[in-house]
Amino acid sequence: MEYLKSVDKVKLNIQAITSDPDWNKKQKSYREYCMSHADDVFIVVTDSKFGNEPSIVCLTNNGVDSGWYFYIGDLIEVKENPSLLEG
Repeated sequence: MEYLKSVDKVKLNIQAITSDPDWNKKQKSYREYCMSHADDVFIVVTDSKFGNEPSIVCLTNNGVDSGWYFYIGDLIEVKENPSLLEG
């Protein structure tokens, strides 16, 4: 995946996240968050402490910070269909 920038829209790649061999060792609150937001669309928020092309990003949902950092390989970029927007 290319680097994401702030304002890009993404969804959680639940298959990739739950396929992690350490999935069951991760914090229960993280696992619950991922599962309860599996179908949500998020806005990427980059943090300068991770550099100009970060592989770790934070997500917001309806203006609320998720409180979790995500590896970009665990995200699916949501592309808007321009033809639908022209309507």
